[in-house]
Amino acid sequence: YINRIKNSIDKILPDHYKISEKTITDQILFYLGDTWEKQTSKMSKSTVKDIARSYRKIKEANNQKNIVIKNELSNFDSFELDFDQFLVMHQKFWNKQGKAGHFRDWPESIPFHREMALAQMSKNRLKLLKIFTEDQCLGYEYDYWFGNKCYEFLAARNEDAFSGVSIGK
Repeated sequence: YINRIKNSIDKILPDHYKISEKTITDQILFYLGDTWEKQTSKMSKSTVKDIARSYRKIKEANNQKNIVIKNELSNFDSFELDFDQFLVMHQKFWNKQGKAGHFRDWPESIPFHREMALAQMSKNRLKLLKIFTEDQCLGYEYDYWFGNKCYEFLAARNEDAFSGVSIGK
């Protein structure tokens, strides 16, 4: 199964985009560049254009030319609100698809993830990244960091305002 996923990724992404990879159980890990410039320098022109298109759509949706997109890692003070908003956004997307999504598919996953996230936050491993503008939240990335490796787990985006925009980019 994991080899089929890896082969699919290999077909989609050009070789020069991937810095390196390593497969562990059911996760595929990508090593990240030291800076944003190094990371994007390995991307194809079409990927960079796709990122620019996403930014343009966000600006247009907010009727602003100079919108600032910010991000902020969840901390112990903001975790409960951030995690609740992430859950709502994530489930709203899957409800629209007519599917259960991760949290409805696994009934005890919400308390499990809350406990796991807080335990990993205390070890500086949780990355619940809130992506937002001055006016509204665009989405969340729910990931874990171990050393210099990021394990992407789940994402959510504000489907009402930003359908079709890749928040992760």
